[in-house]
Amino acid sequence: MESRKIGLLIALVGMLGATPDAMLLRLENDEGAVSSTILIWRYLLVGAIQFAIASSMSGVRGLLRASTLAPKCNFAAALLVTASNLGFVFSLLWVDPAKSL
Repeated sequence: MESRKIGLLIALVGMLGATPDAMLLRLENDEGAVSSTILIWRYLLVGAIQFAIASSMSGVRGLLRASTLAPKCNFAAALLVTASNLGFVFSLLWVDPAKSL
């Protein structure tokens, strides 16, 4: 497959993944939800789902043991992911989704 076609395919998949998310965020914002409320519920639910999946795959003890192996690296990675996700959500709430991507 040509590199241009692969690039277009990646862009298409990215847009299909981000468009429903942007639409739901805009709908919540239009209905009067505050940005902080949207963020709290969104990330609490995502965190709960991720914890359930990770603990079902390795058990709670295995998950805790793995998280204590490199606490500084885990904390730094968590901060980077949090900053990235917050920036993405706020960009979707404040500008058009096409501009934020």
